[in-house]
Amino acid sequence: GFVLTFQLPFKKGEHLGLFEGYLGLAYFELLLYSRNKNIKNLNKCLSIINKIKDCIIQLETDETLYYPISIGGNTSSPYIMDGLSGFLYVALELYLIDDIDNKLKIELKDKFIFPCVKSLTKDKWAQYPGFLDGLTGIAYTIYKVGKTFSLNSLLDEAMSILLNVETFNINNHFCTYIPDKTYNKFTFDIKSGNAGIAYVQNKILTFFKKDIEQ
Repeated sequence: GFVLTFQLPFKKGEHLGLFEGYLGLAYFELLLYSRNKNIKNLNKCLSIINKIKDCIIQLETDETLYYPISIGGNTSSPYIMDGLSGFLYVALELYLIDDIDNKLKIELKDKFIFPCVKSLTKDKWAQYPGFLDGLTGIAYTIYKVGKTFSLNSLLDEAMSILLNVETFNINNHFCTYIPDKTYNKFTFDIKSGNAGIAYVQNKILTFFKKDIEQ
């Protein structure tokens, strides 16, 4: 396991997500370490994500992971902003740091990254289309893992999920719109709407285009 020098008390009801919870704090410590190389920041990040990992519920029957939005809560999320995709994103960003120990990289890959990918590819989670709070963000994190480990199957899976997002499109006067979570209005923001989806589409499609040209 990881060597930890930092303990953080988790309390029932506190949020675990990237945007409003402990995962965001872990990512902040990771960003600090990537800039100042202070081992204390790395240890804080590792301590937090390990404690978050202990909060993730795993169904033994099919090894599916459920990421609670809050500690002790019964609502889980697969999304970047408050769920499993966000956890996967931070674990992958940690893995991609050049100077971390190889033993840590292996543990991140085997115990964090690929268990998350396995769960996220098991179901399409097709409830919302958005980037930070929907299906597009899941496609993005799976794409990043596929690109990092040169796994064409995951790259294909990311493209498949991205194509599923197209089923949410609403065409009006020759323009394509994405509805918000209430399906009562259109949104263009990066969180849920066209901007976020266009960003991920550009990333993935550009990668596939370069791959074809090589």
